[in-house]
Parts: sequence; structure tokens; C-alpha cells
Amino acid sequence: MKLALAAALAASMLVPATISRADDPILVQSQRAVVQKWVGAVSRDLDRSLARALRRPIGGFTHVEGFASVSFKCGSDGRPTEMKLTHNTANRELSKVALRAVRGLENLHPLPDSVGSGQRIRANIIVADSQESLERYARQAQKEEARQARLDRGNPDAAIAINVIAGTTA
Repeated sequence: MKLALAAALAASMLVPATISRADDPILVQSQRAVVQKWVGAVSRDLDRSLARALRRPIGGFTHVEGFASVSFKCGSDGRPTEMKLTHNTANRELSKVALRAVRGLENLHPLPDSVGSGQRIRANIIVADSQESLERYARQAQKEEARQARLDRGNPDAAIAINVIAGTTA
């Protein structure tokens, strides 16, 4: 169930990068596939980084749960730069874990051609310890992503969403 919900959430929240020559359907489809493949690879890296961040407690906390969103850019070395929390969760520990997970991304390179070097990337992170919590935070994440999409409408540098879910649900 977790995988099915994660796939549905990721598919519903993906904000495609601006693609040049939109009049060429083959190029558009090809670029979309490249971006989706890149998003998948970064999501897997973020998932591993989140697992590491959750294993190393910050300040003795014992329970982390919620939805957090971190916006960042890709530096010239392929590492995340200019990180900021864009969805401020009430759970400070989750905020710290989310920032640590993004900081732990290994390498965002090579960027797809359709992703600008200064383009923002948004990591939507859900940590849940029950199916009910997972569904609640997924709805919250979808609402936040829809809000961001409205704000980004017409912006050629709109952020690309990367989604990851962690927890004890099966």
C-alpha cells in the first residue's frame, strides 16, 4: 500500500520542467521521460538520505512524523545549495531531519537538459508511522503542491517536485 500511495503521490505532484520546442511532440515526450527518470533517481537518493537522517537522532528526539517541504538549487558540484524550508511543519525535529536529508543528497548531476541550472527543486517529505497518518500527510502534501503549482503558473523557473515517503507502514 505504501508503494502504491507513494507512486500516486509522486505522479500527482510532479511539476514538469519547462521544455523547449513544445511544438515537437516527440521531443516533449522524450524530455518528459528524461526528467521523470532523473526525478526517480533523485527520489531514490533522497529516500536513502532520509533513512540515514532518521537513524541519527537530533537532540534526543524519539518521534518524528509529518510533512515537510524543502526548496533548493543544484550547485555546480551537483550538491544541494540555497536550502530553505518551504512548508514549515510544527514538528521542529521533522524540519531538521528534512533539511539533513536534502543536505545528504549525493549528486544531482547530470541535470536533464530541460532543467535550468538555477531552477529550484522542491523535496516533499512525508514521515508517517501509520497508514492513517500517511494518508493524512499525503493529502496535506497534495494541497501544498497544488498551492505551489498555482503560484508557479507561467513561471519558466517553476520548481520541480521530488517526493519521498518514510515510515513503518507496509
